[in-house]
Parts: sequence; C-alpha cells; structure tokens
Amino acid sequence: MATSGRYEIIRELGHGAMGIVYLGKDPKINREVALKCLRPHILEAHESAGRRFQQEILALGRLIHPNIVTIFDVWEDPVSGSTYIVMEYVEGISLAELLKEKRSLSCSDVVNIGIQICEGLDFAHSREVIHRDIKPGNILLSRDLSVAKITDFGIARLDDLGMTQTDRLTGTPQYMSPEQCRGEHLDGRSDLFAVGVLLYELLTREKAFRGDSITSVMHQVLTQMPYAPYLIDDDIPEGLSAVVMQALEKAPDARFATGLDMADALETTMESASTRTFSLTRTKPGSMDKTETLSTASLDVVADAKGAGFWRYQMLLFPSIVLVSLGALFIFWMKSPSSVTQVPTDAIEVPFEVPSSEDESSSAGKAALKEKKAPEQKKQIKKVSVKPTPIAPKPIKPLPLAEETLHAEPPGVDFEPVMTGEVVFATIPSGAEILINGDLVGFSPVSINLPAGPYELLVSKKGYHALEATIDVPSGEKVPINLQLLEEEAP
Repeated sequence: MATSGRYEIIRELGHGAMGIVYLGKDPKINREVALKCLRPHILEAHESAGRRFQQEILALGRLIHPNIVTIFDVWEDPVSGSTYIVMEYVEGISLAELLKEKRSLSCSDVVNIGIQICEGLDFAHSREVIHRDIKPGNILLSRDLSVAKITDFGIARLDDLGMTQTDRLTGTPQYMSPEQCRGEHLDGRSDLFAVGVLLYELLTREKAFRGDSITSVMHQVLTQMPYAPYLIDDDIPEGLSAVVMQALEKAPDARFATGLDMADALETTMESASTRTFSLTRTKPGSMDKTETLSTASLDVVADAKGAGFWRYQMLLFPSIVLVSLGALFIFWMKSPSSVTQVPTDAIEVPFEVPSSEDESSSAGKAALKEKKAPEQKKQIKKVSVKPTPIAPKPIKPLPLAEETLHAEPPGVDFEPVMTGEVVFATIPSGAEILINGDLVGFSPVSINLPAGPYELLVSKKGYHALEATIDVPSGEKVPINLQLLEEEAP
C-alpha cells in the first residue's frame, strides 16, 4: 500500500485544479482520513506564504463544528514537495454528485440541508473565517442525507494570503455574490448568497444564474434576479421561496445578517415543506402563457440592454379591458431569455388577441399603459420578515361595475357561492407593499384569494417608484402578476 508520511493511501476520491483528494488511513489511531494533496506549483513561488499557510490551516483546525469538515493536520512531503491537508473523512456523497444523479428530494430534506450549512457558516463567520467558495462540490452529505458538512475552508486561505494567481477568480461564478464578482471586500453575507443559489438549484432543478461564458454568468449575478422558485414549481412553499429570494438580494444589507438568521427563517418553513416531494428530473414548465390560465392574452413588454442572457418579462391580462397606470416604467418577465428594448415613456396602446379556444366568439382585448406619477406620500416600508403573508387581509369587495343593477333572488332560490380567483404577486425587489382598494394585504411575494372582479392595485417600496394599476380577477383561476420596480433617482 502506498504511503505518504505516516498516512496510508487507500484510493483516490477525486481531483481538481487545486490538487488530488485521497482516502487515507492514520495507522496510529486506526482512523480513515481524507488527504488533500495540493499541487506543488501553488505554493512553490511563495515560500514564506507557504509557511503562513500551514499555520493558518492549523488554526482552522479549531473550527470544530458538526457541519464543518474538521482539519486534523497539514504537512509537506519532503520527497515530492507536495503539501497535504489531512481532514475528516465523510462517507457519503457530495451535493454536486447528488444533483448529477438527479435524485428526488423532499422540501424538508432541502430545508434540513440549508439549515445545517447556515449553522456551520455562522460558526465560521463568528470566528472571522469566510469560505468564499460555497458550491455543490464543497458540501458533503451523509448517505441518508441527514448530515451536511462544509469542506475546503482551507483553500479559501490561499487567496487571503495572496497565493492564488492574480488573474484567477477565487470562487465559482454561478455561486459568487455580486460583491465577490466586483472584487470587493467580503463578509459572511457573501457566503449566504451562495447558499441561496444552492437552495435555488435544489428546489427548481435549475441554476439561478446561467450563461454561455463566465462574463455572461457574472452579468446575470450583478444585474438580474431569477424567478422566485414557487413561480417555477407551485409545489414549492411560498415561505421557502421567499427565504431563498432574500438570500439572493444584490445588496448585502438586504440579505440575512447572519447564518443563524437564515437558519431560523428556513426552520419556520419546515412544517409546510415536510409533506412536499419533487424529483430532480422534473421538466421545467413552459412559458407563462402555456400554464393553466387558458383564457388569457399575453402582453409582452421588453426593454433594451446590451449583452446576452437577459430575461424577458410578461404580464398575463384578461380578455376584458384592463387599465394599467404606471408610477414609472416597469417590466414584466417571462421564463425564457431574450433580447431587451427600452419601453418609451409616452403613453402607449398595445392591442392583443385572445388565443383561439373552443369559444370562437372571444373578442380581442387591449390594455392602455401610460405614465403616472407616484403618490407624493408613500407609506414607510419597514424591513419585513420573509414569512409569507404575515398580515391577514381585510375583506375586500370588487369595485362596482358601471350601470350594474342588483336583483334580489326570488324566494326559495339558493344563492350561488361567491366565486374567487387567486392572484400571486411577485416583485423585483421583493418586500414591496401590496395594497388592494387601499388596504394593505401583505408584502411581496404574496398570494391572495379575491372575489372575481376589478380591483385597484398599488405596489410601493421605499426607494422605488410606486405602481398603480387596475386588475381584473377572473373566477376560479390563478393569476401570476410579476413586476419589476424601478429605483428612484438620487436627488
């Protein structure tokens, strides 16, 4: 059996750009270990930094936590010159392998994994250690998926000590935070952004940020928000979706402050998530106009910007005339990427046709969009919890229809039940106030059941232009209304 120092090398576990990982054994205590052999060129040009690196790795050995892979030792092989990090061996599977195998997960499994990652990161962050490269390959799971452990904290120290190549990004673009893409100072909230990306991928079976090059992926990270998970798969609880979306906020201050804060938020979703199961092989749903909203017409509004990988936005409108007035330009999104063109600020009128159906007499509708100033006095938007719809909405009546006459039912005739529709509001950014007929009903993302009919909608968030619209709620249908608010210009 091959040996390296006092360690016996049993077999190779994996390899990458930084080195090779072996399954080894410490014969002194009869314990299996993981041996990470760093490639010699990484340290050979930094002799003094190499010594500091060994000291830093030994210091990381004090990170003893159930959700962190423990580092036992670091040493240099005098024969090969290679540096070895001796770590705890976790018998199981990496999150990357789990995703590759397309194994089915329950929401409670996803939540449990997320909680453990957050708790491990919180412990490290409290000791001023930032991981910088949270990704599926650096999360190890026990075979029954009950235990999650973070590995490769040591590799992050290479960059801190200036031993990585100056033209090499530390981190994996799909999981890097916006501030990491910009090369700014990082704190623990950068790692929590990466956790949000991981959970998004586990829930939706899609990457939150996609592109055909590093540049296009980083552009997505810096400028775009992905669909909320529950809009992709309605089996995903809205509360869990909201936690993930808060972790993906562009500004660190808008995310969770600590790993424990995010773990607590995930724990609140456990009850609703425990009975839901979905497969990693499920096909992505089609675009919004192919969902169950059969008798709708779609209005596409796109905006111009340079570069690839932009999202296209859409709002589903109904055959009846819907009047929409904007506090400023806003964008509706679809699920497929496309090029983008600037929406003119002048009032525009966009006709649309209702897709053909069994009812050949369906008439074409239209929507008039025009600019309208935001209300001068907007309610102060407080930072809200990610728990879904914490505010119980007041009973809301539809707006009265013009020239409508109500007739009493004749004696002996039972009243038909009031028909309702479900409206799902989502905004970029999240956390906007949703007011229906002047009553606050919750904060986005939020789902509300309303009696069929027209309603006045007001969406507002501090620092963004408010949006006013008249919406028509159909009976027995689920209507997604997805809005992007524009920031107010600085004075």
